[in-house]
Amino acid sequence: MKKHELFKVLSSEVRLNILKMLLQERLCVSKIAEKLDLAQPTVTQHLQMLKHHGFIKSQKIGYWVHYTANSKGIENCKKEIEEFLKTLETSPKKECQSLNCAQKPKKSKWN
Repeated sequence: MKKHELFKVLSSEVRLNILKMLLQERLCVSKIAEKLDLAQPTVTQHLQMLKHHGFIKSQKIGYWVHYTANSKGIENCKKEIEEFLKTLETSPKKECQSLNCAQKPKKSKWN
């Protein structure tokens, strides 16, 4: 998964809450919607995104589809984030070599 996609998935508080719930128990859409006080179509959209990116998995039991956290997908997410953080720590800091950087910024009509 590309980094920007990973962070987009994790940027929603609703998706994070759904993921936390599914780490603790298997739930169907209606139970998730009830617990979060959201409409079922809204929850379904969030579940689809989480499932598409491997954070959760589903299982049809009778008429209901039950969702659970996908430990393998979450582990992959943790590795991606750790790798990203390492690149931030090891990135060399470069000084600006441009002459314009040393000059004071010109006043604009907005200042």
